[in-house]
Amino acid sequence: MVTMKNLFKTTLPVIFVMILASLLPGIFPCVDTSRFTGNYRVPYSEGENYFLYEKYVNRVASSGRIAVIGDSVIWGHYTGRDDNLVASLNGLAGTDRFANIGIDGIHPAALYGLIDNYCASLRNRRVIIGINLLWMSSPAHDLSGGVNSSINHSALLPQAPGRIPAYSPSAEERLTLLVRREITLFAWIDHIRASRFADRSVYRWTMANPHACPGEYFMGQEESYNPPDPVRPERMTGRDMDWVMPDDSLQWMYMIKSIRKLKSRGNDVIAVITPFNQFMLTEKSRLGRDMIISVIMETLSADGVRVIVPALDRAEYYADLSHPLARGYSIMAKQLAENTLFTEFTGQP
Repeated sequence: MVTMKNLFKTTLPVIFVMILASLLPGIFPCVDTSRFTGNYRVPYSEGENYFLYEKYVNRVASSGRIAVIGDSVIWGHYTGRDDNLVASLNGLAGTDRFANIGIDGIHPAALYGLIDNYCASLRNRRVIIGINLLWMSSPAHDLSGGVNSSINHSALLPQAPGRIPAYSPSAEERLTLLVRREITLFAWIDHIRASRFADRSVYRWTMANPHACPGEYFMGQEESYNPPDPVRPERMTGRDMDWVMPDDSLQWMYMIKSIRKLKSRGNDVIAVITPFNQFMLTEKSRLGRDMIISVIMETLSADGVRVIVPALDRAEYYADLSHPLARGYSIMAKQLAENTLFTEFTGQP
């Protein structure tokens, strides 16, 4: 009996601490939701801060804004927050009806994990999803080739061995990523470190800021993002793409799963195949690109998903193979705004 009492006295505080810790993310989310307006996008430096991302998506969903989701083309890798596609659409609409919920560096396999785990509040809404053909431009990008040790957003990938040929971490790493994804407390801790400590541990932040007031821990970091230099038009030469056709593409399989997941939650989804720079393709590669677009449109149409394919006809509108510059986004936005499928979807006159 004495042993049981001692055990109870020992375990009770531990259980209490665990319960309290699990409640902290809800009690003290440490997220400034007032920022989630206008042309806000998740900062580049916090692209893996999925706790912040989920809070942002929750706000977008509750506001009734039209969510625009996708990779760096949607996020706007070569632009600021006020001259990407979503910002251009808002400018044309004269209101902040569109919300940029893209994430830089994400790819379809990770996008599915993002939607499945962090976009649960996005239900019975209108969602625009961007499809970037870059992820099918080679077996390496498609993740169906050899092992790749530098896959973006690996924490969002399915952690079952063999699901993605290019992804082969240790069992310990898989388990760690799975636990961190499933337990909100860990995501919250990562959020605190990324948004308050510039991704440093408490010790390193203290050492780097020896005279700072401890209260600065709870002050948000200033977003600082300088877009990289684009490829100059005269240096855009034709390339042969090692295209992976949709029937064989792992990334396309996950893109379809992402769209179907969104639809299963009652969302009305429209797909935009973002421009792929014809000025950096050989004639053979352009034909391959057009064939893939045709298959994508046929597949999605059979699934009841509308598809729009904007086009950019000048090299100076592109930053590289798949990213537009600000002027390119402006043209894309005008093409969308003039497209009947798009206006019917958004409810614009």
